[in-house]
Amino acid sequence: MSLATRIVWYQLAVGLGAGLLWWWVSGFDAALAAAAGGAASALISYYAALKALGRAHRDPGAMLSDFFRAQAWKYVMVAVVFVAAIKIFGHQFLPFITAYLATLSIYWFSLLWKE
Repeated sequence: MSLATRIVWYQLAVGLGAGLLWWWVSGFDAALAAAAGGAASALISYYAALKALGRAHRDPGAMLSDFFRAQAWKYVMVAVVFVAAIKIFGHQFLPFITAYLATLSIYWFSLLWKE
């Protein structure tokens, strides 16, 4: 399993865990918002990894260009998802954003993984 795939799976697991925690703390609506935040983070990470690393490159310039293009689209998607989350979840945005931020910690932990 590639590192990018492991990151996405762990992000989904953390998002699910955050959803369960928010369900216990604040009920179903908060759990749904938290699960959506975790899923949004994982799907955006998957998209960026697929676009940046999804094809073989012979030219380092093309590889770098694909990476920056994927990151730029990732930022656009994050902005769109956050606006949609504010509109959809409204008063439950705190569970959404805490789960989203918790999934980002997987990037830091992935630096410790031995491949």
